[in-house]
Amino acid sequence: MSDGQENEAPDIATVTPQVLAKGIIIDTLAYKRSADPQIESLALLTGGKSYFYSGEQGDSTALNDAFTASVLSRDDRTGGEATIQLVSETKTLNTGENYYNELYIEKSEGRNAIFTFMWNGGVPPLIEIIAPNGTVISQGDPSYQVMSDTIQVNVPGVAQPGKWSYNITIVDYYYQQVDILASCKGATPDSQPIKVTAQVSTISLNGSSLSESPALSIRASVTKGYLPVTGATVTAYIEKPPSEDVDELLLLDNGAGADVTKNDGVYSRHFLNFTAGGRYSVSVKVDNEHGEAASIVVSGTARRGHSAALSKDAEAFALDKNAVHTEPLDQFQRMAPGGVFELTDVPIGGLSRLDLGPPSRVNDLKVIRVSHDNLTVALSWTAVGDDLDQGGPAALTDLRFGRNFTELADDFEASSVVDDSQVLLGDLTSPSPPGTLETVVIRVPERGENVTFVFALRVCDTVGNCGQPSNIAAANLEYIPEPTPPPPTTPLSQPNKPNSNTLIIAVSVSCGVVAAVVAILAVLSVKHCCCKRKKRVSVTPVPDGIALESGQPPNQPLPKA
Repeated sequence: MSDGQENEAPDIATVTPQVLAKGIIIDTLAYKRSADPQIESLALLTGGKSYFYSGEQGDSTALNDAFTASVLSRDDRTGGEATIQLVSETKTLNTGENYYNELYIEKSEGRNAIFTFMWNGGVPPLIEIIAPNGTVISQGDPSYQVMSDTIQVNVPGVAQPGKWSYNITIVDYYYQQVDILASCKGATPDSQPIKVTAQVSTISLNGSSLSESPALSIRASVTKGYLPVTGATVTAYIEKPPSEDVDELLLLDNGAGADVTKNDGVYSRHFLNFTAGGRYSVSVKVDNEHGEAASIVVSGTARRGHSAALSKDAEAFALDKNAVHTEPLDQFQRMAPGGVFELTDVPIGGLSRLDLGPPSRVNDLKVIRVSHDNLTVALSWTAVGDDLDQGGPAALTDLRFGRNFTELADDFEASSVVDDSQVLLGDLTSPSPPGTLETVVIRVPERGENVTFVFALRVCDTVGNCGQPSNIAAANLEYIPEPTPPPPTTPLSQPNKPNSNTLIIAVSVSCGVVAAVVAILAVLSVKHCCCKRKKRVSVTPVPDGIALESGQPPNQPLPKA
């Protein structure tokens, strides 16, 4: 922790080699603007984190966040359970003023839940905490402890999931500044609660070369276990010099601009709203405000017999091909510090006249439809801004195509340009606002067997600065006939249903046959009676091998008539 320049031995440069040799991790806190700029470098070299508190912004939580995060971030590194920071805020309230706010605890967390309220002297404020079931915790409750300028409420057991709220009423004669902190652990030691980490891409920027140097980006990783949480609302808060105004910046997981991959749980955005030289402090809030957050869940045979986010213990799961799916999340919220960066060498005339960079690279160009008959290809991508992924719409989309992937990748500018005459839908000269979906339909010059086109684009701003070429998308214009359906199966012929005439004929024939049979039986009966008077004759079996008069083999039936 430093509030000024180095003035005593040993200095940072002297001790740094020893610190690195011993593997010590150092977190640093720059207290006020006069703190030595080398302390951020010390944290970076040792794998620690940097924090900054100006002391000039009344409702800043930077000081509390620095100490809290430095302790909490070490829990899981030392084998302990990670502590989850739910709320960190500071409010300045006048006499008699009431402040109400809410927070959410989701079902995978809630053990060791602690609410802490600290104020800057005077009569303690009145605090009420309301649980989701309506239970009120206030002064006199066994879990309500009043210490020196601090009230702490330790929720017994596992805090009930759902919406918790707190009321603060100032009863002192003067205004009071109240710091509010809330934290908890997982619902069980084996729980996989949602975790948030945030960081800035660099600790130092040169104001005189902002348009040429790599831009500053803010990133926040949101995970449950070791797998991503998508659809969350992630907001970065940036305290800026000289007046310590706070900017809000919505971080996105859309695969555009500063964000590399869509829906990977890493939310990113460039920050360009610089106001002056000095240190900028960053913190991040994550919640499920719109109810769209979902976690990737790995379902398998866990030793404990239930589905869970991917655990540190990879052997705990026997996965099958259908094991991975998404699961909606309840309301939740997190706070995490994002570190500090410093802007130096601001040019004379300030920053307002600077072009702060070309449009971002497009990362998600893709072919969404190909028509062989119409010789058309439909392409889509996420629009970027005039300055990286910020500002208004860019000025121009430079779309190129070719037949060879390598040639397009190696020499974008030598590839053929898609001109206005080829654009059937969309407008390459009027890009959409950053973050929105762009779609164009273009006509290609040929089609046929082995005809494949590859496409890439770059976006340019109003002063002619162009971003890097995008990823490459391919479209095959070969004719692929519709699959021939199998011939229809011929059903077995059904017997004709007899009509009345057929039925009469059939009955008549049947009656004739019956009459003939009766007559034959009568003749045989008479003959049988006549034969009774003759001598009985014994019948000798025919030996094997003797042919019958019919010419049939022995002991074989005669053929049917």
